Amino acid sequence: MEYKVMRPHQGDKWYDVGDPRDAKPNSVAHLVASGTLVDPSADDGAAQSEGEKSEPTVENKSDTPASNKAQKPENAKTT
Repeated sequence: MEYKVMRPHQGDKWYDVGDPRDAKPNSVAHLVASGTLVDPSADDGAAQSEGEKSEPTVENKSDTPASNKAQKPENAKTT
């Protein structure tokens, strides 16, 4: 099976980003799991590139999120 190299690494030879790599799925499963290799035929569109993360969800949308984890939101109710 042919994979696309997403991060440089050394296998049976040196692979740079974008190089194709032919390998058996069982022998490179750990590289696929870590994102080093990608199966181009399994493009489901759900994969995110490294570093892209969604914004955290806010429990109560009327509260504004705190700028620091140690701070409470400005308009939080006190009990």
